Amino acid sequence: MSNKYLLIAIGLSIIICIPWFVMYERKKASVTEAVIVAVMVAFSTVGRIAFAAFPHFKPVTALVTVAGASLGPGVGFVTGALTAAVSNLYYGQGPWTVFQMAGWGIIGMISGIFGEHIRSSSLRLAAFGAMGGVVFSLIMDVYTLLSTDEMFNGGRFLFYAAAGLPVTLTHAVSSAVFLLILGRPFCRKLSRIKRKYID
Repeated sequence: MSNKYLLIAIGLSIIICIPWFVMYERKKASVTEAVIVAVMVAFSTVGRIAFAAFPHFKPVTALVTVAGASLGPGVGFVTGALTAAVSNLYYGQGPWTVFQMAGWGIIGMISGIFGEHIRSSSLRLAAFGAMGGVVFSLIMDVYTLLSTDEMFNGGRFLFYAAAGLPVTLTHAVSSAVFLLILGRPFCRKLSRIKRKYID
């Protein structure tokens, strides 16, 4: 874990996260919005723990996608990042936590940017969730590479990505399935709350 490239990557992951937390704090979010974020983080955390018996088949990416698509990129990022930090109190903290925070945060942010487009269709939500599962897995493949090798190597990264393909596919499929089932109802509820109490 003393690998300088791993330390650099951890530093970059933290740097990615900090501006979003600062922006969220400066926005002076309403109590209602803060409660919604806390509820979404709780849902995602409980969902991750509840499916502990099913490795990589988790609802986290789906719920973070819903949060971002319904409440905006800032809330999406904070929800994703906090979910990683809080749920790892159960799964265990380590250098991988900041990579998970950045990964789920980025998924929440991007889903917020394209929110209006993707939340209007269950199929678009599911497709976006599947892509989010792939993105998250690739980010974690970077962590795996940097935690075992002395430097970043494109060929080795492709090796780890190929070796982790079953995990990536499981994550992508699970995210799509959860969004097909829960995506639209969650988005409608959260969008209604946002219009009524936040906007």
